[in-house]
Amino acid sequence: MSMYMKKIIPQILFSAVLLVGMSSCLKSSFEEDPVLGGKQIYNYAANQNTMSLDAVSAAFRLNIILTEAKSAGVTDLDGLKELTLTLSENTKINLWNRLLGSSVTIESPSAGVYELDFSDTSFSYGNREGTIRISTGGKLLDELGDSDGWNISFKEGEPFEYYTTSETLRVENGNFAIFKRSDRSWQISVMEYAARYVYSSANEGVLSAWDGDFVVSQSGGSSFTYDDCNKSEFLLWGFSAGSTYFGGAGMTYQIEEDTPLCYSLPCGQVTSGKVKAAFDFNVAIDTETYPSREVEVEWQKGAGSCTVSVCVYYNGLSQVQ
Repeated sequence: MSMYMKKIIPQILFSAVLLVGMSSCLKSSFEEDPVLGGKQIYNYAANQNTMSLDAVSAAFRLNIILTEAKSAGVTDLDGLKELTLTLSENTKINLWNRLLGSSVTIESPSAGVYELDFSDTSFSYGNREGTIRISTGGKLLDELGDSDGWNISFKEGEPFEYYTTSETLRVENGNFAIFKRSDRSWQISVMEYAARYVYSSANEGVLSAWDGDFVVSQSGGSSFTYDDCNKSEFLLWGFSAGSTYFGGAGMTYQIEEDTPLCYSLPCGQVTSGKVKAAFDFNVAIDTETYPSREVEVEWQKGAGSCTVSVCVYYNGLSQVQ
């Protein structure tokens, strides 16, 4: 079983801007945990969705760096990597290292186009390897007009890989777009995301086919400066669906606009929101393992400002994590 299938995974998408996941471990048997099937359904769909948004994460992080660079009058690529912010009298950070990592390199093959090379770059699941291409049209996300957008893809002819010592998740295709909406939120489109697990040269998993549309909005801040982002809450809602790299099972992942995932930067976690995940109706399932095709996971604020509980609703049962 893949390491990604063993736990429900927290993932911060860009500079702690979005989190798609939940923090909890699966118990060892259905006798011990009557909602285990629901947790697994959530885990499969949430992992597929989270990984499909990773390139978008990199684009939003780059936008924060470009926003600060423009304010500081930095125009060259070397300057981006050397950009330093003073957070307090005794605290300075290298913004590139903080948001992308010191080993990530950048090239600009043409005006407004950036290529981020993640060469053996560590992250929460292991390491990244490959190049993400971001076409900005020479504009920051806050500068986009009605007909402008950012287009994101992987470098043509080269897979993008996430790997540990035991397995590799190989992305073979994926295209993404970010558009600014009239209310200063951003439409995110995921198109033709195809990835598979590779355990050895003779053992490869099923290739996924995943698409989605999401909206991100910022509350408590009015710009993509690092300081503004660091004191903001970010809301995410939308829908994605397709066949997953977990055996090719067709699944859906949905966040309603009236119950968006809210990630609080001051708290450093999701503080509210609800996700629905489900197997497609045409997927044959073991009803003993999965007595229901759908699960809901809800984050609820507690008594303290950053106190949160997570509740799993599955097959008529509920369980607080």
